[in-house]
Amino acid sequence: MLIGELIKPFFIGGTVIAGSKLLAHYTTPAVASLLGGLPTGVLTAFFLADKKKANYFDGYRFHSFILWLSTIFIYYMLADTKYNRDYILAGGLAAWAVISYIILSLVGLT
Repeated sequence: MLIGELIKPFFIGGTVIAGSKLLAHYTTPAVASLLGGLPTGVLTAFFLADKKKANYFDGYRFHSFILWLSTIFIYYMLADTKYNRDYILAGGLAAWAVISYIILSLVGLT
């Protein structure tokens, strides 16, 4: 893979994250979550070869479900907690990654 092939996806991903931060500054964090919650995984598929897209979405559906569960967990943990909020976010993200990989392994997609 050439470095040039990574520039456009990198720019799009960075734009989503920076745009979310900018929106949160000028509007509300809830409005910013519209851009931050943009399913970049769906956008990623535009950069894949056609023959790889079906397998990509085969795994993506599992990640999306686990992400939904992780988001609910994070939301309720942040609502009223004495714990460091960044640790809660990091824990939710780590749990999402580990559980997603385990599920991919169990269904034979790794």
